[in-house]
Amino acid sequence: VMGNAPELIEVFTNMILNAVDAMPEGGDITLTAVRESGRVVATVRDTGSGMIPDVRRRIFDPFFTTKGMQGTGLGLSVSYGIIERHGGSIEVDSEPGRGTTFRVILPAREVYEKRLARARASHPGPRILVVDDEVDVLELIVEILRANGFQVTSAQSGPEAAELLERRTFDVVYTDLKMEDFTGWDVVRAARRGNPDVFVVVVTAWGGQVSDEDIRKFGINALIAKPFQESDILDLLTDAEPPSDPE
Repeated sequence: VMGNAPELIEVFTNMILNAVDAMPEGGDITLTAVRESGRVVATVRDTGSGMIPDVRRRIFDPFFTTKGMQGTGLGLSVSYGIIERHGGSIEVDSEPGRGTTFRVILPAREVYEKRLARARASHPGPRILVVDDEVDVLELIVEILRANGFQVTSAQSGPEAAELLERRTFDVVYTDLKMEDFTGWDVVRAARRGNPDVFVVVVTAWGGQVSDEDIRKFGINALIAKPFQESDILDLLTDAEPPSDPE
């Protein structure tokens, strides 16, 4: 599947922890995943206490909990929202004394990519500039974006990026932070001069050194830590504006 790995990990962690809570005297938790008809179905099944119908109907409601003061009631509600954002759904089957089964249904990668391609064809994507002095990282980001139908221009140095930004307008800029002579902050300044509304993404291994004040001062829209995953690069583009006019 295509997705945000930390979010999907959170979903399955919530379900496993709920299964553990439902079995105070022990039991079995079974995890399975199968492909069927263009989708992936991941199942979390426990042999715990199960749920009465009223509880089963409400488990995805925000702040609903059966754990008393120990629970916030947000785990499954948040999980439901995450899976919906991924174009999927969650089904639950449970009976008192017979355990609970959660089924997480997500579109298979090829189905997701077809949907994305159709969306790109009907709605031109943003013009993107990628800046990094590490060739391997630069080529990886460019490959990820182009494989998903985006218009991408690359620059291997800050001065090269500045020259491009003087001649062309970009909607999104991905930039490394630590570069020789011309830093990522310099790239951000140059980008904002050309387009005050540009969506700026800093991609860096030095994320811990970027303060909230830096983010406000330079107008950083997003920060991605190296090493990153494909979904980290792609998911941000749902917030970026498409081009307002052709080049």
